[in-house]
Amino acid sequence: MCKLVALVIVALSLAAVSQAQIRIHLNRQEIALQREKIKPYGHVNLLRSVGVPQIIRNYKNVYYYGYIRLGTPGDLVRVIFDTGSPSLWVYSGSGWSSWWCIPCWFHKTYRHSYSSTYVPDGRPIEISYVSGYMKGYSSQDVLSMGPLSARVQFAEATSTPIMDSLWSKYDGILGLAPCSGPRCQVYKEFTPSVLNPLMRQLPCPIFSIYLDRTNGGYGEITFGGTNPLLYKEETLVMHNTTTSYLWSLRIDSIWVGETLALNYTKGINAFIDTGTSLIVGPPDDVAALLLLMNLDPGLEVDCETRCELPPITFVIGGKKYSLNWKQYAYLSSKPFFGSSVCYHGLQAIDVGGWILGDLFLSNFYTVFEVGDHVSSRIGFAQLK
Repeated sequence: MCKLVALVIVALSLAAVSQAQIRIHLNRQEIALQREKIKPYGHVNLLRSVGVPQIIRNYKNVYYYGYIRLGTPGDLVRVIFDTGSPSLWVYSGSGWSSWWCIPCWFHKTYRHSYSSTYVPDGRPIEISYVSGYMKGYSSQDVLSMGPLSARVQFAEATSTPIMDSLWSKYDGILGLAPCSGPRCQVYKEFTPSVLNPLMRQLPCPIFSIYLDRTNGGYGEITFGGTNPLLYKEETLVMHNTTTSYLWSLRIDSIWVGETLALNYTKGINAFIDTGTSLIVGPPDDVAALLLLMNLDPGLEVDCETRCELPPITFVIGGKKYSLNWKQYAYLSSKPFFGSSVCYHGLQAIDVGGWILGDLFLSNFYTVFEVGDHVSSRIGFAQLK
């Protein structure tokens, strides 16, 4: 990894936060998937270390969000920091199309008519995700996070799935995938990655993420360095990425307890996605794991016997990353009725490989190193 990381770590250990290192606290929220009543928890200051304090609220499950500013003087909006997509979009608050955007009525919006640095583009854009979509048009303006700012191309959303949007508390998605130029055509979109202009301003092109799944907990994303107070530095192992348009690694094999469940001779892609809450895999492969775990298809497990579930181990680059039952079988409650229900977090979707979402990532400190083309790396470390 970049040699300057060592300097950043030393500086952090002395409690002197570098102006080139931006640390953002992230929040969790539970949305319509479980239809649970949203309850706010205690608040803390956002970006206090760089002089831009913001109040954040913590909600349970499904996704993390943080605050960014778009425009000059700018609108403060809440976005998901999503390593599984390359682009930035926020709900639009200007123009006739925003009047017909029902989700725009219920969210904080970006108002380009109030920004002195706005540059119109207007080309239509549509972004598709594993579930959901966004339609709108392209714009350019200044993205700011503390002292870090860059002019970026992004989308003003004028249409998203209405029901999901009404339940959600985020106002957009900030993609942190390293996609740019023609490679973005895989998403049927033309907007370049916002990650590249951000990384060019930092002395070391890395960012790191810590996700906390506990109720009332919060996560942290640090641009330009790592936070050694959160992880055991000697356990950090870096792995080469396998694609140039998404953060992805190769899984060698998957174990259930002491049993080899799946052996990938040539490896299988695993996409590292903070925008996905569960661990998603090919249907046949997930079925094989559930069979060894004596679980029926579906996400529910018996709450009383979940402590008997075996650990699941993902082998990446010869390194074993294991999750015990407490880390992948979680307790929730049924919508409206409030009775307890437990889920195992393994979801079967044919996405061309595995998606290691925050159910996996929350158990490790994750470091993303931005290189040229396919020379990027991803590292995992044990949490303190």
